[in-house]
Amino acid sequence: HVATADVVVIGGGLHGCSEALHLARAGVSALVLEKNYVGRHASGVNAGGVRSLGRHPAEIAVSRSAVAVWRGLPELVGDDCGFVASGQVAVAEDADDMGRLEQRVRFLRDLGFEHEELVDRAGLDRLVPRIAEHPVGGLVVHGDGYADPFRTVEAFRRRAHSVGVEFRTGHRVHSIARDGTKWIVRAEGVRLAADQVINCAGAWGAEVAAMVGDALPVRAEAPMMLVTAPTERFLALTLYRVKGRFSMKQGARGGILLGHERAEVGRGRTGAAV
Repeated sequence: HVATADVVVIGGGLHGCSEALHLARAGVSALVLEKNYVGRHASGVNAGGVRSLGRHPAEIAVSRSAVAVWRGLPELVGDDCGFVASGQVAVAEDADDMGRLEQRVRFLRDLGFEHEELVDRAGLDRLVPRIAEHPVGGLVVHGDGYADPFRTVEAFRRRAHSVGVEFRTGHRVHSIARDGTKWIVRAEGVRLAADQVINCAGAWGAEVAAMVGDALPVRAEAPMMLVTAPTERFLALTLYRVKGRFSMKQGARGGILLGHERAEVGRGRTGAAV
């Protein structure tokens, strides 16, 4: 027996659930295949940042659009997903850091973006009153913030299911092949025929792409996170070091989430200052 759908979405993370939801809303039948359970990997367990601050130039426009989508989540999925527009700030700890931020702002203005704003030490004190004495300023985006990752994926899954999306969990995809006008997807005892297949497999995206002969430069990374016990509220914004590899935010219950950032704020993926 071959099940059919207009579109098979591979991967039950946030991207897969969102793709399926929007397809169903447009009248397209969608079926999601997930090898574990929805939200099992990066989409459900991450630092929760909703960030346009410090983005690579290729990501700025889409990240700005995404922040606007987050504000409209109650209408889209019936849940605000814990989104808080707390603001995010990259902290300059010395003159070199501040110079890099000033260079980035000039670069962004040339591209037509004005969402990142420089603040001096006095401005930093107003944003983060209990910050250490040595930082000299920073770069802030007031509309950025954070959300609850797993709650977000679940909200998209529920809404997608409510409009007709079928989810098959515990179904690892083994092969994808063309048969006439259809794609045939084989996964854990099922055989599916679809007009289109969408690869939302995240860290496994390259493996899925290889099934149809495509080579994608995808690699898995595992940033570190640490969450403390709840403490008195002292931090409203999310903080980043300009030199990168560290972020800090205080959640709704008072716990501090410390994250390891791979990229450096103010630099592109090649390391060139932007």
